[in-house]
Amino acid sequence: MAPPPCGPVSCVGAAILEAPALAGGERAKEAVMPGSRYLSARPNLPVADVTAAREYYRANLGFETTTPTEGFDLAIIGRDGVEVALLGPEARFPDAGPASAYLTVEGVDALHEQVQAAGGVIDYPLTDEAWGLRNFVLKDADGNRLTLGEWVDGRSGQ
Repeated sequence: MAPPPCGPVSCVGAAILEAPALAGGERAKEAVMPGSRYLSARPNLPVADVTAAREYYRANLGFETTTPTEGFDLAIIGRDGVEVALLGPEARFPDAGPASAYLTVEGVDALHEQVQAAGGVIDYPLTDEAWGLRNFVLKDADGNRLTLGEWVDGRSGQ
């Protein structure tokens, strides 16, 4: 089956290149709401077995526990300042389906090799996208998909 025209991120990357200018003709560089700022974003992935999922992401991406969550049906794991929450059946909203997230990385080729060596499920092959990202999709046993990508056109992910 051929990948969609814009790859696994539903044309998000293409939208980055074609995003309309904001007020004043320039992209906003500072928060437009005084007194608040965003500190981070963390995808919540619904999983059937938190322990198994934590091991899967440790083996495939090198994620470790970042926040203690003993006594709860969840795990917060991550690496290099990026976190993902694994939510067991008792810790998530009803009818939570599979989730997806895009993680911008450095060394996407090395991560791809690591995932292959660990036996991870690659749901979309390592691909150079037209909008300047090189990425692939890792799928877990619960159907969650993490796209891991690196800018290859000279831009930074920061």
